[in-house]
Amino acid sequence: VCTIPIGTAPDGEPVVVRVGRYGPYLQHGDDTASLPPDTVPDELTVERALELLEVQRKGEQPLGHHPETGEPIYVKSGRYGPYVQLGDASGDKKPKIVSLLRGMDPKTITLETACKLLELPRTLGHDEQGNPVVVHLGRYGPYIKRGEDTRSLTPDDDPLTIGLERALELLAQPKRSSRRGPEPIRSLGVSERLGGTTIQLMNGRYGPYVTDGEVNASLPRDRNPEEIGLADAEELIEARRARLASGGGRGRKTAARKKKSSKKKTASKKSTKKKANTKKKTSTKKKAATKKTARKKTAAARSTKSKSTTKTTGK
Repeated sequence: VCTIPIGTAPDGEPVVVRVGRYGPYLQHGDDTASLPPDTVPDELTVERALELLEVQRKGEQPLGHHPETGEPIYVKSGRYGPYVQLGDASGDKKPKIVSLLRGMDPKTITLETACKLLELPRTLGHDEQGNPVVVHLGRYGPYIKRGEDTRSLTPDDDPLTIGLERALELLAQPKRSSRRGPEPIRSLGVSERLGGTTIQLMNGRYGPYVTDGEVNASLPRDRNPEEIGLADAEELIEARRARLASGGGRGRKTAARKKKSSKKKTASKKSTKKKANTKKKTSTKKKAATKKTARKKTAAARSTKSKSTTKTTGK
C-alpha cells in the first residue's frame, strides 16, 4: 500500500494518505476517511485532514442494527480493504470486525449479508469422531478447519452458506500445496484456431495474462482485462509463440549461460594441464639433480681410492 505522509497531529500521531484497493483514504490512528475525488494529497494540510476525519467520525451512519444484540452494524474501509463492524468502540473494548468477501461491493451490501459475515468463524457441526468442523475467513480467503486439518474453499463455495456435508467432502480431499498458483479470472472459450484448446484469462504474480495451457502471453499494460476476448487472446498467444520460435524470451539467456559455463570448464582444464606440466618439470629437475649428486659421490670415491693406492706403492 502506497503511503503519503501529511504531517503530525497535536496528539503526536502521524496523519497519512494511503492508496488502497478502493482508492485513497486518510488515516490517523484507527480513524480513516475516504479522500474526496477533487482533493490532491500533496496539497492537503494536517488541519484539513483532521476536519475530514472528524466529519467521517461524526457522520457515520450504521447500515442497521443486529437483530439479536441490537448493536449497530457499520460498513467501513480500512488499510486492508472494506469490512463490517459490530458495535462501537468503547474504552479498551474493540468491536468485532470481519472483512468483506472478494467481489462484495461495500456500497450495496445488505444488513442480512453483514450479519452472516459477523457469524464467522461459524461451526458447521461435528464429524463422526465428534470433532468440530468450522468455517473461517483468513488472510488468504475462506477455509475449513477441523483440529489442525485445514482446506481452502473453492471459488464455487460460499463460506456464508456452506454446510457440514460439503465441508467434510473438502476435508476428505488430498491437501494441496501451500503455494497458491495463478488464479483464473475467466474462461475465454475454446479456440479452433489454436487446435481446440481452452483459452483462459489468468491473474498472475506480474499481472493478467492469457494461456492455452502451454504458452503464456502477458496482456499489454494499456489493455483492460475485462475487454479481452477470445480473438485478442489468440493473437497474443500466436505472437508469443513466434517470439519463442525465433529464439526470443528466456531460451536465449539459458543458452548464453550454458556457453559461459562451458568456457569456464575449458579454462579449468587448461589450468589443470599447466599444473600437470609444472609437476613433471619439477620432478624432472629433481631427478637430474639427484643424478648429478650421485656422479659427484662416485668421482670422489674413485679419487680417494687412487690416493690410497699411491701411498701404498710409495711405502
